[in-house]
Amino acid sequence: MTETAGSALKIALKAGKSIVGSFVTLPAAGVAEVMALAGFDFLVIDTEHGPFGVETAENLVRGAQIGGVPSIVRVPDSQPATILKALDIGAAGVQVPLVNTAEDARRVVWSAKYHPEGGRGMALMRSSRYTASQPATYFARANAETFVVAHCETMEAVNNLPEILAVPGIDVVFVGPYDLSQSLGAPGQVNLPEVQAAVNRALATIISSPVAAGSHALSPAHARLLIQKGVKYVTLGMDFGYLLSACRNDLIDARRPEGEK
Repeated sequence: MTETAGSALKIALKAGKSIVGSFVTLPAAGVAEVMALAGFDFLVIDTEHGPFGVETAENLVRGAQIGGVPSIVRVPDSQPATILKALDIGAAGVQVPLVNTAEDARRVVWSAKYHPEGGRGMALMRSSRYTASQPATYFARANAETFVVAHCETMEAVNNLPEILAVPGIDVVFVGPYDLSQSLGAPGQVNLPEVQAAVNRALATIISSPVAAGSHALSPAHARLLIQKGVKYVTLGMDFGYLLSACRNDLIDARRPEGEK
């Protein structure tokens, strides 16, 4: 049932648990289904960087649901129509880039929630099981269960975090290390001391608030470290990275001379 998809994530966070997901960027529902079957807690359907639109995203959401996992759609922008479509296709929630101010955060929540919490356009689409759910029940549950993730990926956002975290309706503030490195003039150099200092400053601020902290892990060991620090929403890897790594490793093994370890 799509309208309850976000409840498991909210329950886990409320219980203090850390959840681990991954990014889906390849436009194939089977990829999302296979990754869901691997056991991730959630999948982020990436329409910001992935080469597909809302029609394909809907099938990826279906694929993840077949595998028993809720999807968060990473939208390309914070426009109300963009957020609306991502939620109407049955996603558990949205992950929104460039939330730099409290006003940005309020606009995201307003776009993701129905009255009285917001102004999301009303239509009984896949998210409501095409009217198979009672409308009044659906609208109330959608407001309670829609999962909202705001990206902190610039120094402006880091500086404005106390105000952003005070906005009701944000479930997770996600610190993007790669985008933060670009904001600091060192694109991709996530291990530079100044980048790490910005990431750690942002995470410490979020962890000390009632909002869950999120970030991207660069390795399983890094994921463990983030969880130990108190990060509750962790993304690990992405579809093409796992595919490339598995192919490379098997080829190296297959081409190894007999008897060589």
